[in-house]
Amino acid sequence: MKKNSKLKIGILDYGAGNIRSVENALARIGVEHFFVSNDPKKLETAGKIIFPGVGRAATAMRNLRAKNLDKFLHETEKPVLGICLGMQLLFDFSDEDSTECLKIIPGKIKKFDERSITKIPHIGRNFVPEFDEYFYFVHSFFAPISKFTISETEYSGQKFSAAVKFKNFFATQFHPEKSGAVGEKILREFCAEKSKKEIWLAIDLLDGECVRLTEGAFGSEKVYSKNPLEIAEKFEKFGFKNLHIVDLDGAKSGENPNFKIVQKICSITDLKVQIGGGIRDLKTAQKYFDAGVFRIIVGSAAIEDPEFLRECLSKFGAEKIVLGVDVRQNSDQNFEIFIHGWEKNSGILADDFLSQKFPELKNILMTDISKDGKLTGPNFKMYEKFMKKFPEKNFIASGGISKMSDILNLKNREIIVGKAIYENKISLEKLAKT
Repeated sequence: MKKNSKLKIGILDYGAGNIRSVENALARIGVEHFFVSNDPKKLETAGKIIFPGVGRAATAMRNLRAKNLDKFLHETEKPVLGICLGMQLLFDFSDEDSTECLKIIPGKIKKFDERSITKIPHIGRNFVPEFDEYFYFVHSFFAPISKFTISETEYSGQKFSAAVKFKNFFATQFHPEKSGAVGEKILREFCAEKSKKEIWLAIDLLDGECVRLTEGAFGSEKVYSKNPLEIAEKFEKFGFKNLHIVDLDGAKSGENPNFKIVQKICSITDLKVQIGGGIRDLKTAQKYFDAGVFRIIVGSAAIEDPEFLRECLSKFGAEKIVLGVDVRQNSDQNFEIFIHGWEKNSGILADDFLSQKFPELKNILMTDISKDGKLTGPNFKMYEKFMKKFPEKNFIASGGISKMSDILNLKNREIIVGKAIYENKISLEKLAKT
């Protein structure tokens, strides 16, 4: 079994947690470095904290206060994963035993209404739409849906929070450690050295407007806004920090007719911008960096002339360069690279091109054209194949993402989300909390 990183995971023990099942789950997913403790000083040595829980709220709070663990949870800036009762105790108050809780997340925990729900506690697997999976629940009390909710479910008509997010706290009403493979994905993501996925929201520019294409086909565009700056400001207002821009006119023609729009976005917002489309010489690349762009994406010119890619890496550094690799799978199940706005087959296989010696190259934006704009899910197998073959590279996922579970299931560290936002398949508010 492949082992996880040396990051230490501290499991908070306060006499009311399902400690053993959490320990077993961490062992199953290959986490070697974890410990159980009720000592705040020992827990401070952990990189991340798991706050599990079963039992009654009043007893649990007494135990937390007796060990000063309530103070520890208030003061820690470490990522914390609350589970079941561990989630409920993060709120202000619980109807269970009329308990004053930790008051970390604003809100009140309520009891299922016995007048309308005959079977309490709720025990079993429930479907959670945001994750597109079933998880195991066992509880009699619930957190109502609020602005802190990132996923929801329902039991006998009562909707409630399946997972919440507040500052450094992520918490689930369900038990990931008892939910099989789907729960283990959540635990694995939390326990990873870099568990935070970097989301880039996309703006595609065509004739100065914000559009989306389907499978990269010009003529299939749908206009979502005539004011790209307004869209960028909206993204920033929701708390997003990264913006992925594609100049579709530039990708097709090699010119940069939308440069001033990109320049304005960089000057007015604090977004970290990466731009692709029509960057085919060092002069153009420098022009974008001078405008305030964080990273540039080189595609067609780099594929046709690998020396250009080497020059970009040498002049600007690996952190500033992304290689754009847009592919279609052929009848031999190999991925062929397309260039010039996806209109021309380069005749080069992605495996062959990436096998060339580019030791400085770090970032690769790979898009399966057949998935792009169709909201049918990304090509998971493609990313798994290339990430396994080139483990030293950072493969940025793009194309096909349609729901939160796609983001959860992708192993890529950086993910671009586009049409799913514009078509309201993924809410900006919930995505901002992931």
